[in-house]
Amino acid sequence: MGKRRSARELSLQILYQLEITHESSGNIQQITHMITPEKVSSEVKDYARTIATGTIAHQAEIDALIERYADHWELDRISIIDKNIMRQAIFEMLFAPEQLPPSVCINEAIEISKKFSSSLSPAFINGILDKIKPIEHAGELT
Repeated sequence: MGKRRSARELSLQILYQLEITHESSGNIQQITHMITPEKVSSEVKDYARTIATGTIAHQAEIDALIERYADHWELDRISIIDKNIMRQAIFEMLFAPEQLPPSVCINEAIEISKKFSSSLSPAFINGILDKIKPIEHAGELT
């Protein structure tokens, strides 16, 4: 598994921990240390913290997009895992300092959902993220 995938999976675990425990996002460093095996490189940890911190910083905007494009789904009805997979993918597509191509973000989200979520999640996540792609909605996001 590549470093970026490892970082995304670690970021997902951080975001999940924060949402479940309602801890402050200021505890990201501590949470990262608690849930990360020692063999994980500092590069992976740093990128995971970048994703988690950025996702939290833009969470209101990201959640508004998810709610807008998740037809007939309230945000609180979406599983915590699926919601955070989409949040971090949207962060990387739209808000990260080094924005990634939408196809990469969507594919990564789908692959991570296959590992961490239900069998229905990949299609659900793909459908929402595909609607949010910045190429199609660039004028609405500024």
